[in-house]
Amino acid sequence: MSITALSSFLRLRSRSLRQQALLLILAIVIPTFLLQVVLVPDLLLRRFASLEQRQLSLMKAALGRDYDREEARLQAFTQNFSTWSDTYRFAEGRNPSYLSSALVPSTFAGGHVSVWGVTDRAGLLLSSATYGPAGIVADVAGQQLVRTLLGTLPSGPVRPVSGVVQVGEKFYLLAARPITRDDGSGFAGRFLFARLLTPAALAEITSLGPDSQVTLGGPSRGPVPVQRAQAALTFPLSAPDGRTSALLHVTIERPLQEAGRQVTFQLLFITALSAVIALLLGTTFVRRRVLQVVERYDAGIRRMQREPTYRLQVHAQDELGRLAGTVNDLSDRQHRQYLEIQSLHLRDGLTGLLNRTGLTRAAEEGAAVSAVMVQVANLDGMGAVYGAAWADRLVVELAARLREEIPDVLCARLRSDTFALLGTRLLGEFGAVQAAVARPYSMNTGAVQVRLIWGQAEAEAPSTAEHLLSCAELALQEARDAGVVYRQYTQETRERLERRRILEEGLRTMTDETFALQYQPVVDMNGQVPVSFEALLRWTHPLLGAVSPVEFIPLAERGGYIYALGQWVLRRAIRDLLRADRPGLKVNVNVSPLQLLNPAFAEDTLALVRSAGLPTECLVLEVTESAVLEDVGLATAHLTALRAAGVQVALDDFGTGYSSLSLLSRLPIDVIKFDRAFLSEALTERAARTVLTQSVAMAMQLGLPVVAEGIENLDTLLLLRDLGVRFGQGYLFGRPAPFEASLGRAGDNA
Repeated sequence: MSITALSSFLRLRSRSLRQQALLLILAIVIPTFLLQVVLVPDLLLRRFASLEQRQLSLMKAALGRDYDREEARLQAFTQNFSTWSDTYRFAEGRNPSYLSSALVPSTFAGGHVSVWGVTDRAGLLLSSATYGPAGIVADVAGQQLVRTLLGTLPSGPVRPVSGVVQVGEKFYLLAARPITRDDGSGFAGRFLFARLLTPAALAEITSLGPDSQVTLGGPSRGPVPVQRAQAALTFPLSAPDGRTSALLHVTIERPLQEAGRQVTFQLLFITALSAVIALLLGTTFVRRRVLQVVERYDAGIRRMQREPTYRLQVHAQDELGRLAGTVNDLSDRQHRQYLEIQSLHLRDGLTGLLNRTGLTRAAEEGAAVSAVMVQVANLDGMGAVYGAAWADRLVVELAARLREEIPDVLCARLRSDTFALLGTRLLGEFGAVQAAVARPYSMNTGAVQVRLIWGQAEAEAPSTAEHLLSCAELALQEARDAGVVYRQYTQETRERLERRRILEEGLRTMTDETFALQYQPVVDMNGQVPVSFEALLRWTHPLLGAVSPVEFIPLAERGGYIYALGQWVLRRAIRDLLRADRPGLKVNVNVSPLQLLNPAFAEDTLALVRSAGLPTECLVLEVTESAVLEDVGLATAHLTALRAAGVQVALDDFGTGYSSLSLLSRLPIDVIKFDRAFLSEALTERAARTVLTQSVAMAMQLGLPVVAEGIENLDTLLLLRDLGVRFGQGYLFGRPAPFEASLGRAGDNA
């Protein structure tokens, strides 16, 4: 409010303020006294009842938070074991030492759990144990308890669940999660922790105080009997399938009700006495302490309009005195607020470091020659696990270390997880600084090792801060993409990132003319007659020339273009095959792992084939082991649907993965393609040849034709013929070429 508006307000009220005050005393004090005599008891009792209800609501909310916190803690503790490659290998039967290191008393005591259970992906119980005063017990009763708990989990796809389950007269809080690797991939079974909800456990979980009593009962249990001076709360608890499985009953004392009665009678007496005193002293007080002071302030405010340096005289430290002080401080406060706003505009509110604007302004005072960008890897993920306050504390500690280790540079926080250092001297090698800043951080959850990513840029001559920060940002981006913790900016850095930007732009704006297909024959080596052609994607960029698939395929996957690109390849390969009009000829099309992860992949593929009019038996889809292992269940469903429609499936690059042999008997495939590296080793190494021989024999026993890739010389051809391999692919039979040239070659060989 401005001084002019405040003065107008006071002048308006002071014109008849004396008369209004006298009437106010007569019109309010006397009727108020009469009304209070009648209404005070009822109002106070209602108020105390309302406070009691509010107290009960707060207790119920606190009870809910306590339970949710315990459930979340148990879920997080279970995740520590379920999302763990050691557990994953144990569930697959490949980690026999797992139980000796994981199934220990500290696991139960530290996690406040009393039941342990592990199953494989088929639901077979692999390990079960209970924990109590006698320590860890793995017996038949424990197995039956774990099976009972597992039986309460919802059917359908395995997912993280938690809730309360009643077993006999006991209640358990359980959490179960699918067993995956450290990165969350795969599915090897299910991991379960449960806590027996004893009275001691309930007292530990809840925080309602000694005046409350907490009990558990079944969902059909009736109301808990309470005395007149007590109140009861009932809190439903859900089972893992969402149904109500238990009722948490809390009985508390009701001191407010009795206090309300006592206060009511006391206030009636005080009200009567106060009304008499107020009636006698009100007029004098209002006249001397209000009316006269307001009149002086009104005159003073009018003077302040004429004399900006004048200040009101404060006569007392009451509300009117504070009003005068507020008016006196108005101009100074506005100036201070302006300075504070400027500071907030230039500083990061959490760390006190400069923000981007503040760094830019500070850098204008001198030329910079070095810049460093520091990023906290996966700060958002850690914040999601430990909480926003935990992440803020980590950021503050990191900022303090940066200022301590490099005190003579400008330090700024540019983003929530990114810091910038700008100096007027060359920093050079600063490995010691990196090590000091990256040492473990002492947090309330224990020592935490944080992964920091650094990008550094230096200039021999002074440069602008904007340019150096841009270069350091590019170095940081390259380090992040390369999976390393440090990268120094060079001209090659900018060129590589510019090349990637151009390629990503080409992928974003791709048309039917952007790419081309070349075809390499797959031949029957007995007569060297082509039986199929593998479609290979080629890209000749108008600025960069020929671009290797090794370079642009990962960019397409990261940018989200791979599915559209894969559909384009399939569409073009079908079109070329139909134009050839060669009955019985097949075309092989490679499938990216991300395509297999799309739930609509099989449906989209069959729709495209059928709309084009291509017989499904003329299409061979090549998938790799790594693509299948991304999600074995989804990949198997896609491949099964495709094979049921007549499409053939080839397992590509066989021999490069660690699980190839186990996949052969489980995957819906028609053909195995041996990788060229597998074959090249077999020519020079006896052990590799033995493995190749056994692999070929095993594939034949499974009824799967074998295609050997990378055949470039006669020695390889003769070796494969000796092993009984019928089909091959490689430069010996033909290099990748446009479709017309490949067809001509096929005609010549035929």
